[in-house]
Amino acid sequence: MIQSLVEKKKAYKNQSGFVRTALTHYINSAEAKISVDEEIDAMDYQISGQVILSFKKGENEHKVFKDMYDCEGKYSDNIASFQLVSADTKSYSCIYTFLGSIFDFRKFIDDLDSVQNIEQLRYIISE
Repeated sequence: MIQSLVEKKKAYKNQSGFVRTALTHYINSAEAKISVDEEIDAMDYQISGQVILSFKKGENEHKVFKDMYDCEGKYSDNIASFQLVSADTKSYSCIYTFLGSIFDFRKFIDDLDSVQNIEQLRYIISE
């Protein structure tokens, strides 16, 4: 069913998008019964994370770079390092190291994931 929603109906960009949406709906539902303290201090949730993404070289690469740089500007205080790798003639890979609150990391990932023509985006939280 998930594969059909992603591939045939194009309802989701990928399987991860489906899972994120399903989890968000579940967490927000009455069945989840998850209570969140409104006094959460984001400083208590500092993390170090890696974001790895890839996209094809070609006519759209300038637009992808512009959108990525706009996103980087919003989170420049949190981006500890950035590496652009061109391992082959067909694609680029980018690796970000992010230091900051878990909430800002989630926003950073969402902003990068909204950039059109990014084919793969993965992340790892190490702390």
